[in-house]
Amino acid sequence: MEKTTAVDKKINDFIYYKPDVAVVILQQFGYDVDLQTATLPQITKLVYTALYINQDKDFAQALDNAIAN
Repeated sequence: MEKTTAVDKKINDFIYYKPDVAVVILQQFGYDVDLQTATLPQITKLVYTALYINQDKDFAQALDNAIAN
C-alpha cells in the first residue's frame, strides 16, 4: 500500500472540502468533468492524473493557489 504524503493529504482534503472549486479548475484546464454529476473519486482521479501523469504545471499552480486561499 502506498503512503500518503503531506502534499497528497492537502490535495485530498481540498477535494473533499471544496470539490466544486476542484471541478472548476479541472474544467479551466480542459478536463472533462461535469460539476453537477462529478463524484469525489472521479474528481480525485482527474486531479491526480493532471498532476502526476500529465504533469500539467499550469494546473498544478492553479490548484496550489486555490489550496492556499
